[in-house]
Amino acid sequence: MSPPPTKSVLLVDNDFGFLILAMDAIRATTSVAIAFQIALDGAEAINYLRGEVEYTDRARYPLPDLVLSQMNLTGMSGLDLLAWIKRQPQFQDLPVILMYSEQDAVSADEAQQLGASLILSKPVSPQSSYDFSKQVLDLLFST
Repeated sequence: MSPPPTKSVLLVDNDFGFLILAMDAIRATTSVAIAFQIALDGAEAINYLRGEVEYTDRARYPLPDLVLSQMNLTGMSGLDLLAWIKRQPQFQDLPVILMYSEQDAVSADEAQQLGASLILSKPVSPQSSYDFSKQVLDLLFST
């Protein structure tokens, strides 16, 4: 019997504590192998998606099945990253989840208009981490 296929998620955030929390919470909510790749800002995420700079090896850096990005990023915003992704013909169907904190709530409407698959609040408790992970996985496995 062959192992279940691995899903790939590109996490875009520069908060290492949150990145660890998100990966642990998502892994704890499923038995399916998920490969996480990390980009610390929007420019690095674009390099990853284009397969440029250090990301040319697609065996090591596969195209993601889903992008999970913070709304507030250094340099390019999560909204700008989302707009760039949706302008690329090869990525128009790529699910993108934007995460926001309280101060970003106004941008949620714009994210929806730009084509975000989901807009989620960053989890701050064990229960919200579980709910967050469940929503991410539901979208990931519906693709």
